[in-house]
Amino acid sequence: MKHVLAGQGITLIEGPNFSGRSHYLKALVRKDVRRAQAVSCRSDRSSSYIGIDAHHYLSGLIPTVSGELALHGFRNHVRHTEAVELLKSGNLTPDSIQNPLTLSGGQQVALSLATSVLATRNLLAIDCSLEQLSPDARQRVTEVLQGADLGMASILADNRIGEYRTNLRTAAVILRERAGVRTVPNDISVVPIDTRNDAERIVLSKIHFGYRRCRPVFTGLDFVFEPGNVYCIEGDNGIGKSTLAKLLCGLIRPVRGQLSCGRTAKWKPWLQPGAIVAYHFQNPDLQLLSSPAADQLANAHRPIAESLGLGAFLDGHPYDLPFVLKKRLALAITLGRSKSWLVLDEPVLGQDTANGVALAKAFDGLAAAGLGVIVITHSSWLRAQFGHPRILRLTSHGLAEV
Repeated sequence: MKHVLAGQGITLIEGPNFSGRSHYLKALVRKDVRRAQAVSCRSDRSSSYIGIDAHHYLSGLIPTVSGELALHGFRNHVRHTEAVELLKSGNLTPDSIQNPLTLSGGQQVALSLATSVLATRNLLAIDCSLEQLSPDARQRVTEVLQGADLGMASILADNRIGEYRTNLRTAAVILRERAGVRTVPNDISVVPIDTRNDAERIVLSKIHFGYRRCRPVFTGLDFVFEPGNVYCIEGDNGIGKSTLAKLLCGLIRPVRGQLSCGRTAKWKPWLQPGAIVAYHFQNPDLQLLSSPAADQLANAHRPIAESLGLGAFLDGHPYDLPFVLKKRLALAITLGRSKSWLVLDEPVLGQDTANGVALAKAFDGLAAAGLGVIVITHSSWLRAQFGHPRILRLTSHGLAEV
């Protein structure tokens, strides 16, 4: 603890799922807060923690990004410049009028980082949150956190540390599972695969879409998705990857343009959301509605949940699960719907290397069986786990294979 607070830069926490990383980070923060309270009556935060579900670390009090920043004294803060740089990692500006709770996952991470840097004096603990950022965004964040003028230490847990483009100035703390300590299952076993092969091509033609009071997201988007493939979509945070997923599964409808699926020349998925395309949300809380957890799964799909290490947890409330298991439960719900197309938004978020490999193998198997699989991910590591992925990049100019 003394080492973490003695200087600046980033301390790296390494370890697999359920090795105690989150507990260790939270314990460090609690210890530093108690230490600060013992020597000072200041009411501002000595240390802060940002978990992988970054939306929980926003105040929710003010319905704009600019208001959230103002709540933390942004305009005249000594770390004003650093906060602006962190916002840029999510393609956000300080004067944005977007509602923080409607931002993409990566943008919520960027805003949480910015507000925490404004509110924190000594130590910022970041628990796998940066997995939701693009490589360029991670580079920007690590440069800010290692800045000589920041005057604050950071401690980072991350499952994809090998993807960072910079040599982190770190002191590594390695946590390993101790015999008899682990209370939840770790490994994902072989996931039952639906062998249906009735998926048909999906065509997007001149798709236009935009949210109210925001710049257009798509202006004439064209692309053809062929079944039997794993498509990996990459792109900057806030560029519209999750918006594309919602269009495909029918949660939103385009302003203009046409979609077709197989022989259905004018396909309107918003009239029957999820009828053809099943969507796994980046944020599992958006999918977990029932209690106990088993109520969200048909009996025929229970083997999927059990293969994902959830068998012992289906009688409890889903929100009582740690994030890594909530993510798996939401994935089990999506796979259990047995649809021809799957859109999986950051499906290995929070999962360690062994479990990420197991999931990639399962997705490859689904594509080999004839389904269409679209994976939205920032992870170059995950893309490398697939046999023959088709890599797509989404930019403001459209979607193109790279």
